[in-house]
Amino acid sequence: MTGAVPHPRSTALLGACAALALLAAACGEDSIELDGTAWADAEVVGYELAGTLEVAFADGSISLSGGCNTQNGSYELDGDLLTAGPLMSTLMACPDELMAQDAWIAALLAEGVRVEREGSTLTWSNDEVTITLQAA
Repeated sequence: MTGAVPHPRSTALLGACAALALLAAACGEDSIELDGTAWADAEVVGYELAGTLEVAFADGSISLSGGCNTQNGSYELDGDLLTAGPLMSTLMACPDELMAQDAWIAALLAEGVRVEREGSTLTWSNDEVTITLQAA
């Protein structure tokens, strides 16, 4: 005996439920869209910025400037966890505090930050720092 054949309506209902579940996951409130957006710093708690922070997302890539060099690379958003890297950077010589800031932001994104987007505000955070960015 080969087993019971599912009723056509049962198969159609299961297929419809699966499609709705995928659609809900893709369009749900938990999904954060970053591609095609640009941001600038408004407030940082837990780190004193030595220069401005500008970030742009396009086609799965991130570009950021911490006041000295521009860093570019791929990013991944898994739920609300944003990671980026490895980042390629321009190699301009800048004051030490700006060079340190470039290294800090690259390390922060390599470790990952939690992301929350509300309207024109994007917040990155971990246990040590909160960065609030405004739409540019």
